Amino acid sequence: MSTVSPFISGMGEDAVLNTRTLGARNAVTEWPLITWSDADIKLFVDEVTSRDADTDSGRITVKVLRGFVGGAVPVNHLDRITYHGEIFEVATIPTDEYLLGQLAFRKLELVQVTA
Repeated sequence: MSTVSPFISGMGEDAVLNTRTLGARNAVTEWPLITWSDADIKLFVDEVTSRDADTDSGRITVKVLRGFVGGAVPVNHLDRITYHGEIFEVATIPTDEYLLGQLAFRKLELVQVTA
């Protein structure tokens, strides 16, 4: 086991991982049924930035986090993480980082979904 996972566990902050699972398709809409399951995790946030985005409703500012979770945390693209009462979506496919041949941690980019 690498020394990075204990570091993230000790220095990371409490967050909730909301994992998305796709189920059977709706017969009318053809959209799959989405269910969410929650798990407590530790998230180490390295950088907080914001960027402006144009929407149909006007210009908004979106908060973006760059963070890390331990290698054993099963985070996927489009999963959601609740952090400090705000919901963020995993915007990119998590990058696996290895140390000494072992999965050490996953690097994430999270985009704010709610304020």
